Amino acid sequence: MSPVKRDYILYLEDMLQAIDRIEEYLTGLDFSKFKQTYIVVDAIIRNFEILREAAKIFQPIFSKNIRKFPGVKCMRLGI
Repeated sequence: MSPVKRDYILYLEDMLQAIDRIEEYLTGLDFSKFKQTYIVVDAIIRNFEILREAAKIFQPIFSKNIRKFPGVKCMRLGI
């Protein structure tokens, strides 16, 4: 049985929610306090995983259309 297909908007909502959560978890923390708070570190890592998984859904769309973007040629040339 194949997984249920989700609408792209749902993946975008997942990404926005993950970004919002990361921002919320980091509010008021400096780096040394962040490193010491393992629950926050784990939560942020999990939300980056969610971002990565949702972004994978868009890779075929972007890789097919990226050639149309004029900046790609400059990026390949290192400009």
